[in-house]
Amino acid sequence: MGGAMSEDTKRDIGQAVSAAARWRKLEREALDVASGLADPEAKRKMLFVAESYRVLAERIELRAELLEALAGKKSRPGIDNATRGKGTDTTYETK
Repeated sequence: MGGAMSEDTKRDIGQAVSAAARWRKLEREALDVASGLADPEAKRKMLFVAESYRVLAERIELRAELLEALAGKKSRPGIDNATRGKGTDTTYETK
């Protein structure tokens, strides 16, 4: 059933990969901000933001995988699928 992937599908996968990378970057930035906060309530809210970014990234990564599966493609070059979704059991906690 495989075959050539359409240009639209390639574009959609590329956009999903880029979007997931942006959300992961924002997650890291939110975690950095949270680590510097002394106020427990502000820290809790920033950790919630970081976790939300993580969830968005994971959903977009799953979308890219679905598009690949539907197109009959197994993996993306340059992407380590073994690390995709790493941290899915992450719970951000205030200290």
